[in-house]
Amino acid sequence: MHILISYRGVPHARGRETGACLARAFRQLGYSIYEYGNYYGSTERLSNDKPPSAVDLLVYCECNDSDPQYTELKNLDAGCKVYWDFDVHTHPARTLLFALRMRFDHIFFANKLYEGSFRKINSQTHFLPYAFDDEYLRPIPNIQKTVGVGLCGSPYPTRVALIEQLRQSGIDARLFSGVYGEDMVHLINSFKIHLNYNPEWGRGILNSRVWETIGCGTLLLTQSEDFIELFFCDHEHLSLYQDTGDCIRLARYWLDHPDEREQIAQAGHEYGLEHHTYVARARTMLDTVKESHDTGEVNLTAALFEIARNKFRGGIRN
Repeated sequence: MHILISYRGVPHARGRETGACLARAFRQLGYSIYEYGNYYGSTERLSNDKPPSAVDLLVYCECNDSDPQYTELKNLDAGCKVYWDFDVHTHPARTLLFALRMRFDHIFFANKLYEGSFRKINSQTHFLPYAFDDEYLRPIPNIQKTVGVGLCGSPYPTRVALIEQLRQSGIDARLFSGVYGEDMVHLINSFKIHLNYNPEWGRGILNSRVWETIGCGTLLLTQSEDFIELFFCDHEHLSLYQDTGDCIRLARYWLDHPDEREQIAQAGHEYGLEHHTYVARARTMLDTVKESHDTGEVNLTAALFEIARNKFRGGIRN
């Protein structure tokens, strides 16, 4: 099978990172892979692969009609066309219109709040969250855990406030921004607890911090929302908190019980290796495509209404 993976090239963007990880996963499974695209806003190539005239499977990873891939690959001779979307909430109407115009056979999406919207665009729609690349995100032996509670991410005011509340309660809590690549992997490995707090506009998606933490084998302390219990068990693979007071209580408990903390962190990592790597996602995607002999259908009137609704209401969250 020949597979073309297309993804946009914004540095640190989810589409680029996930597309590259998915391409590696398919290669591990023994498939012939082409990676294709340009860096956003430039003619610089993402890879040296020249797209073939025909492929068995085309996988778009969070591309849209402002990317060069749209015009270059729209009419590619592909046995099956698949879309995997992540940040639909950023430009919902534009994303839905793109998915409709491309006539994908299957749509996979990571933001579950938009399941209904995508289903109006294509009947073959499937919830598929992020994952982690176990060659990149991994436990690193002999790294001393010097940070009590860490949060690696952007310093949004609500995150800063939560970190400050933890510190005021006497807990060693710190926020780190602008850390990527191997530096990020080493940093997460140095945390006793990795805290996840997703702001309101990021709801509906299991963000990258979930998978980075599971991949690195550090205990994840995260909000009890965004469908995380569909994939992990509280106090078995990670720890879920309900509100600020619960977060402080649980952080203090796990810091005071290192053996139990590390046992759960290890179990979460092992479970992730079994079910939530990009190889697992690649298998899911292929199995879904192979098992379904029907391509996606669309009610054009309903689809256009849904696009208009998202455009004028600014997305379903509003």
